[in-house]
Amino acid sequence: MSFLTVLLSIFISLPAFAQSAPTPKKNSVEDIFIWKVSDELNLSASEEKKFSDIHRELNKQKMQLATQLQKLSFQSKEDPQLSKARAAEVIKDYKKTLTAYNNLSLQELDKVKSLLGDKKFLDYLAIKQDINLKLKSLVLGDEPSKAKQPTKLPPPQIIEEK
Repeated sequence: MSFLTVLLSIFISLPAFAQSAPTPKKNSVEDIFIWKVSDELNLSASEEKKFSDIHRELNKQKMQLATQLQKLSFQSKEDPQLSKARAAEVIKDYKKTLTAYNNLSLQELDKVKSLLGDKKFLDYLAIKQDINLKLKSLVLGDEPSKAKQPTKLPPPQIIEEK
């Protein structure tokens, strides 16, 4: 697997697990992702700048919300004697934060689609999907090409009756 694939795979998983301020490595992986998308879609310099601003802002928000989700999900472990009222409040906060996190995907759709147009946006989604498949293949240990291709059936056998 290429080094770029590994870096892009790490980049995609960062928002869900990030808890601290962005590190130089995280920024460089984010830059590589932006470069990859810009290169694949042949974006102009102004389009790349707008795309990178949109992408960085949405990722920043995703990291903040992911951190909040993680804090909320661990509250029951920290306090096993949680009252019913407090548990209901934590669940309500979790749902509200999860909804905000999921709305970021819709914001991404609207903002990036309006920047790129329909055709390039579909290409952008294909690039992201390809990167996600590569990430899954790294985690599962499968080859990405095997994940896309169906298994081949053996040739039919001829049975002669006597």
